[in-house]
Amino acid sequence: MIDYEILKDISTEDLAGLKLKLNKELMELNRNISDLSEVYDEVRDMRNRSFSKEMTPSEIKKYGIKTRLPGNVVFKLLERYYYLDLYKKIKNI
Repeated sequence: MIDYEILKDISTEDLAGLKLKLNKELMELNRNISDLSEVYDEVRDMRNRSFSKEMTPSEIKKYGIKTRLPGNVVFKLLERYYYLDLYKKIKNI
């Protein structure tokens, strides 16, 4: 009710400007969600490739085991800091 009392005093010209700003923000959010989806797909594929192929001798020497390969490390960092959870929640919305 408080918001209604405030909003009913706003002029229609101001509301039109507000609608344009909201649409701009929504477009930007959609673009960011799309970018996040692309990054998730890339990281997931990079991780899957890391585990599906045999390690080369140089990779064994450098990383030791598959869980230390860059594809897995990046995925785990995104998972640790809840970016993957955020993406999954946004995707469900």
